[in-house]
Amino acid sequence: MSNDSNVKPRFIHDCEQCVFLGQDEEHDFYFCPSPSGFHTVIARFGSDGPDYASGLEIAEAVEKREGPNSAYSLVKALKLARERGLVSPPVTAPPKSVWWVRGVSSVGFMHPHLPAKR
Repeated sequence: MSNDSNVKPRFIHDCEQCVFLGQDEEHDFYFCPSPSGFHTVIARFGSDGPDYASGLEIAEAVEKREGPNSAYSLVKALKLARERGLVSPPVTAPPKSVWWVRGVSSVGFMHPHLPAKR
């Protein structure tokens, strides 16, 4: 995993507020600050709009678990954001709005004011 400041993103990412954190063999990593306080980390795996995973709360919850899982790329992004001081140390418990999808290559964050996608 590279967080060298000379490394440039390999995939197109169209958010000008996001901070590029580095990359590994498969992902470009970003931290996205939000004026509302709902910051997130992003692991982009392609240049097409939906080619990414995101979720700060998911990354924090997954970080506490042992073994491989589908959101490990978000944990890498979280660690890079922490190294730069963009994210505070881990919380003691994940928020209740985090949900897990086992056996699927993606996970999601369900905002408490939005209906769940089926």
